[in-house]
Amino acid sequence: MFPANAPGKAIVKFSTSLNNNDDYSSLRNGFSKDNKAYLYQKEENGNKYSVKVAEDTTTVRWGGMWGVKYHGGYDQKNGIRDALLKDHLSDKGMTDKSFAELDEKIKVENGKHKVQWDIVFDATDKNLTNVKLRDALPLTGRYSKKAMTFDKAMVRKWDVNGHKWLYFDYANKTWSTDVKYITTQPQDGVYAIGDLNTVAKLTIWSEVEGLKGIDRFSNNARVMWGKDSKKYVDLSEGINLGNKSIIKRAESYYIESNPKWNIKVSKTTVDENKAKGIKTYVYDALIDTSIGDTDAHYKLINGTSNDKVDARENFSLENGEKQFASGVKVADIVYQAGTAKMSYEDDSFADSLNNGKLKATVHTLYYTKDTQKKAVGKDLRSNRL
Repeated sequence: MFPANAPGKAIVKFSTSLNNNDDYSSLRNGFSKDNKAYLYQKEENGNKYSVKVAEDTTTVRWGGMWGVKYHGGYDQKNGIRDALLKDHLSDKGMTDKSFAELDEKIKVENGKHKVQWDIVFDATDKNLTNVKLRDALPLTGRYSKKAMTFDKAMVRKWDVNGHKWLYFDYANKTWSTDVKYITTQPQDGVYAIGDLNTVAKLTIWSEVEGLKGIDRFSNNARVMWGKDSKKYVDLSEGINLGNKSIIKRAESYYIESNPKWNIKVSKTTVDENKAKGIKTYVYDALIDTSIGDTDAHYKLINGTSNDKVDARENFSLENGEKQFASGVKVADIVYQAGTAKMSYEDDSFADSLNNGKLKATVHTLYYTKDTQKKAVGKDLRSNRL
């Protein structure tokens, strides 16, 4: 109750806390709580405060900040990691420098991409028992299907009093200030570290060999604790490795009636191919959308997977060939979405790599349906880069 005729704002402050007996899954995943406040005034000619003047509600969300998984060392941007350090770990004596101790950037050595993965798990004041960190390799590239394999690992926990990392001797199950590496991946990628009441960090060094172009690797880890490891938190991270061999973009955002297109081929790709005696060509295709009303085009866009394969196989060059002299199949470069009645301009091909004009051959693209053969677009093949 505020004094009558009190000037200025009236502010009420109070603190709340989370109940340790709250549902575990809510604490793990985060949840929201509403808090509604009411303003009442005294009844006219009475002593009861029963006249509601106003009300307001605010919602607070607990984010379930247990930890983070990141890759490529501390230099890589990661908002969750930065928030964890700033809001949860800095008051425990952890700095940017100590957080990033032994972190390494992504690097390429002898044809191998080397990647460091980190899991930081905050168990401060949680008194967790039977903690296990699971992060199993190899990982399989989404496109190349190449394996990212285990090189070595390390487990650390934060000494809050000494403001330093303690390293886990996995063989002897002891902690010390001596740096310890794990050179053999544990069974199923599970690192059992016992009871935990502070911050733990699992670091895994991995490598993948022979990537061509860009590939994506996804890493899904889990931290488990308690009897039978039934309580857990999942931490995931993905990474794109390598360089795109080719990129195609319009020269400007707003396309005019005679747009220019830039196709960039990685010089690294060209040089690597030359070293191996492989010829590099650029192909492109333009499809005239006047074929859009035909069943064939409908199958290309909306048909089943088998329909699309069958339809693509019906494309050919003017001489009936279904592949170029280089062996590349016409069907493999058909741009299925279609481009409205465009054609290539003669002498418009610039080769920035060789500082001169790029020679290119433009073919008429045909589609054969039953006995009908119809010109439906253009195919371009450059000379060797």
